[in-house]
Amino acid sequence: MKKNILFCFVFVCTFLLASNAQIIQLVKEINTNVNAGSNPQSFTVCNNKLFFVAQDNSDIRRLWVTTGTEASTQLLGFNPSFNNAHTVVAAYNNELYFANDDGIHGSELWKSDGTVAGTVLLKDIYTGGNPPYSAPEALTVNNGKLFFDEIGDNGLFNLYMTDGTAAGTVIIKEAIRPAGIAGVHPILGADIYFSKDNLNGTYGLWKTDGTTTVLVKDNILDVERPGWFAVMNNKLYLNVADATTGTELWVTDGTTAGTHIVINLSTNSGNPKGMTVYNSKLYFSASDDTHGEELFVTDGTQAGTNLVKDILVGTNSSLPRASIVYNGFLYFSTTNTNELWKTDGTEAGTVLVKNTFVPLNFAAIWNGKMYLADGQNIIHLQESDGTSGGTKDAAVQNVSFPIDAVYNPDQGFNFTEYNSDLYFAGRCFTITGGFEPVRLTLGQSGPLPLNLLSFTGEVKQNNDLLKWTTANEINTDYFIVEQSSDGSVFKMATKIKAAGTTPGNKDYSFAQSSLLNTGGFYRLKMVDINEAFTYSPVIKLKRDNDRLITAMYNAATKQIRLSNYANINYKWQLASLGGSILSHGTARQGLTAINSSNLAKGTYVVICTANNINQNFKLVIY
Repeated sequence: MKKNILFCFVFVCTFLLASNAQIIQLVKEINTNVNAGSNPQSFTVCNNKLFFVAQDNSDIRRLWVTTGTEASTQLLGFNPSFNNAHTVVAAYNNELYFANDDGIHGSELWKSDGTVAGTVLLKDIYTGGNPPYSAPEALTVNNGKLFFDEIGDNGLFNLYMTDGTAAGTVIIKEAIRPAGIAGVHPILGADIYFSKDNLNGTYGLWKTDGTTTVLVKDNILDVERPGWFAVMNNKLYLNVADATTGTELWVTDGTTAGTHIVINLSTNSGNPKGMTVYNSKLYFSASDDTHGEELFVTDGTQAGTNLVKDILVGTNSSLPRASIVYNGFLYFSTTNTNELWKTDGTEAGTVLVKNTFVPLNFAAIWNGKMYLADGQNIIHLQESDGTSGGTKDAAVQNVSFPIDAVYNPDQGFNFTEYNSDLYFAGRCFTITGGFEPVRLTLGQSGPLPLNLLSFTGEVKQNNDLLKWTTANEINTDYFIVEQSSDGSVFKMATKIKAAGTTPGNKDYSFAQSSLLNTGGFYRLKMVDINEAFTYSPVIKLKRDNDRLITAMYNAATKQIRLSNYANINYKWQLASLGGSILSHGTARQGLTAINSSNLAKGTYVVICTANNINQNFKLVIY
């Protein structure tokens, strides 16, 4: 029998894991207690570093910094008082500002340049009380200044401003509210907006640029939570409460005359929230007197404010609380029906994507996909390409276990992109014990400790023989031989255990019948003990001429399909078991389809002949 070899790749190179496959990596295990985690949050990029808050083995939340490696991850804070972590961390002028209690000054505003020596108290504002407790909140950067709320000696929250120095840290407005949870202040142009309660003086909606502070509208209060306000067409839309209309959608251009209600949706309160701008219109969740809480849209006018779709018909509410713009559509999640929807802004174009079984919040858009996490519990991290089939548990190539993620709207987004990777609080078996800082990455995760010297294949006596040689293996775990009939879709042919850490060269081989892979395409998947992997080049083996034609019956298309991988022409005949020729023809290289829709159910014979080929196939038509 003649030996045929089409491609015999021989190469000397070192393969590195440089695939674009999505993988998960642990940044650092901060809490090493058994079955515990550091529960990191408030990931914030500042001065080319990533800051975050996490609990060490003492279960005390502290400030950490990293550049993405375990060695670069270090402790900065002393005893941070992160009661509401989203609102007490902000990047400003290449430094991170955060609330911290060093045990001496109480909870005050600190700053850090990412070093221990550069992590210092900004100013001791509150000197009264025992212990002193000023609790900085609502850190907001705008117009070259950092604004924040902090309890002063009056025992009430006051609005402050800082330029990053103690002398430049001054009070803007006293007694804006009592102690409580606050979010970030809305921003419009050079001004930040804040509500002043009726504790001392006129209450209402105010604004300041740090120099001039004015009352915009009296006797109203806005809700300062992320997603409860939005800027569109140089106007600020707010969730506002007043004594006449309740809580409704308001708009302001920064002037008293330009501050008014957009629409009074309900005789009680429409209570708009979840605001997102899409295609120059504002979408939000609200209630009217007829439909319950559903998705609404406005162009900023009363006449232009309408219900998008009544998902739960009647007064029941679907509660579309979270939304995001992705791939030309507005996607939103319904809290009450546990569904993912998308809309183009029309009722007909508002369609169900998938029942997600739990209410989801949008955590990030990364790697061309949406990432979603539960806003109430701990669930598997989800990824979505906007389709039902593409909305699933986030998949990574280096671990087969699901990824758990935590997302808490009250503490803000725990998903942050840094140096092209996505960081978050994650838990994944074999990667972490509890919730630790992890990242999704598409980049190189480090070299695969394997030198592949050669990968070759040949055909002998209708068997495919594969051989490969490695040099100086380090922590190699196993090889998977993958095969394909067309060179694009591969499946596993076998798994072979590697030698592991082995000096010098190591030879491997694998053999199987050529009939098991008519296409002759093969590749190696090389995996180390950490589940990192890479692929060899693809090789294609040439078949002996008497084994290059296959036949099969496709019941779905009612066709007999002949596959020919030889560079020859041949003749075919379709015959009954009695020898009667029913049809015939000539075929070339590639695929030939024979119409069998008019054949009765039964067994037939396909005869293929060429100069040195004579193959018969018995097929059952059903």
